[in-house]
Amino acid sequence: DEWPSKAKKTRAEGTNVGIKEFRDSSELGLFAFHAQNSTTTSKTLFMSKLNKTTEGEKLTYRDNTWNYSPKRFWPQTGILYFYAGYPNAFTYENDGKVHFTSQGYNPFGVDFLWGLCNVECASHSNPVNIKMKHALARVNIYFDGYGDVDQVQVAACREGTFTPTSTEDIPIWEVDHSQENELIDVKKVKEDKAAILFVFPGKINELSFYSSLKKETIDLPNFDTDSPEFEAGKEYNINVSPSGINYDYVPSK
Repeated sequence: DEWPSKAKKTRAEGTNVGIKEFRDSSELGLFAFHAQNSTTTSKTLFMSKLNKTTEGEKLTYRDNTWNYSPKRFWPQTGILYFYAGYPNAFTYENDGKVHFTSQGYNPFGVDFLWGLCNVECASHSNPVNIKMKHALARVNIYFDGYGDVDQVQVAACREGTFTPTSTEDIPIWEVDHSQENELIDVKKVKEDKAAILFVFPGKINELSFYSSLKKETIDLPNFDTDSPEFEAGKEYNINVSPSGINYDYVPSK
């Protein structure tokens, strides 16, 4: 079936604010599992990418509708559990865990949405409505007094896994700490007042700035000592100036 979309804008304005709304040609990954009833713990895979069960079926957004091919015919009884991730850059492993890694082409610059939905097969004629939630922490880094900074170097966790458990919860991540101390270059978009990062829960272990104009690097030693533990789905501001660093949590609107 075609799935209508109720796209909702999220978060503040800016160039790289993360995913605010779905646009034509957007692609998400979808898995579906079938259970005989709501009390059974046994679920069988119903939908994934054909011939590759660890990758989701690709749904493409066009004209306010999500489409996929080939079509699937629903079971007549039981419950279907849908798991959706956007962008379609994650896997669902045989151990029942979702695996997501910061994208190599834009490290710490890619937002990730996750959503779940349970549907009674007997009422499958109704639309499948999946509420997507921001699954990473968004960190806005402002440079008061460093107006010519055009690149940020960040050391933080870059991949993690979680187990889908309910239709309401933001993922509870198990992060991989093996690369958390490796500095990664992140470009700052000129049009944005801040460098905007999307990070896994935990701390940013190291942070430095680079100015192409002045050809110099500004290091912030012991940055992780006072920084907060960033939580998934939440937004934070970091204000950096020669006089110090301030951290602010941004309440949801």
